[in-house]
Amino acid sequence: MQGVPVDCIVETVLGIIGGATVIEDGVERPRITVTLATGISEAECRAVNLGYRDHRTINADDWRDREAEGLLLVPKAGETLFRLQNQKS
Repeated sequence: MQGVPVDCIVETVLGIIGGATVIEDGVERPRITVTLATGISEAECRAVNLGYRDHRTINADDWRDREAEGLLLVPKAGETLFRLQNQKS
C-alpha cells in the first residue's frame, strides 16, 4: 500500500467499522481499538487515533482463531482495504 495516503486508509477503516462509538459522560469514544500492523509510521497512525504495531514483529499464528477473546486477525487487510476504497469510486 505504498503511496496510499494514510487518511485514505483511515477513512476506509472507519467506514467499515462505522458506528463503532459509544457516548460516555457526553463524550463520544471508540467502542473498539483499531491497531494497524503496518509500515505506516507510528506517528501517522497515532495522529488519526489508530493504534500502531510494527508489522515485522507480528507472528500471525499467535493471533489466528482468537475471535472468542475479542481478537480478529485479518490476513492481507491492507490489500483488502485498498480494493474496497477503489471500488467506491
